[in-house]
Amino acid sequence: MWLHIGLAGFLIMGLQQVAFVTGLNLMAAGEGSLLFSTAPIFTALIAAALGYERISRAGWLGIAAAMAGCALVILGGAGGQHVPETRVQGDILMLASSFGYALFMVISAPLMRQYGALKVVTFSFMFGLCLIIPFGGAGRAVRGTAAQECTVFCG
Repeated sequence: MWLHIGLAGFLIMGLQQVAFVTGLNLMAAGEGSLLFSTAPIFTALIAAALGYERISRAGWLGIAAAMAGCALVILGGAGGQHVPETRVQGDILMLASSFGYALFMVISAPLMRQYGALKVVTFSFMFGLCLIIPFGGAGRAVRGTAAQECTVFCG
């Protein structure tokens, strides 16, 4: 149990959170939320690829339509609005984050059935925190607010 939760937390949730926050910093928040909402699509695709689920014809049609919409967002951007130069990198990171979250959901599903979702997610995030702290601390230390934020966060 601990090996699976540790790997899911460190490799998947840790990397997923780093990609999410980094991607969000490189793009508009609305675009980021739209791209992250692809997680259920990736969950269905991963579960189907691993033989856990079957996708119906209507499901494939919905997946194709949703992915076409994401492609339009990535390729079209925000039109005449200010678009950060780093937007495409943010788009890619946000899709990677969405894929990582979906992978976590599929891989941790058997553990959640056996041990409960609260326990699995709690310990996965604790293991993922080992990867997140170096990324978060480095950026905050530059601004001199890491100790203040940790104090507020930890109580």
